[in-house]
Amino acid sequence: GSRMKAPPPLPQSPRIVHPHLAQIMQLIAPRVSDHLKNIAFWRIDGHHYAKTCEDWLRNMDAHENTIRPLFRTCYGADRETIWIVR
Repeated sequence: GSRMKAPPPLPQSPRIVHPHLAQIMQLIAPRVSDHLKNIAFWRIDGHHYAKTCEDWLRNMDAHENTIRPLFRTCYGADRETIWIVR
């Protein structure tokens, strides 16, 4: 199947998964500190996640004829294509 290629990510400095993730975590941490303990915090650029997604996409495209019937069975004929493009 053919898919539109996703646009490149917007430049960020430093690049992290979500541009405001550090601030969000700083706001949330005090509210959940009784239940969670932060042992480490990394800022990541998403490069490896993007490579994994591209590999999944290539694999799905290569095996679409096998995957479609499975999705049809699992999700229904009316939702099969939705799951393919997700």
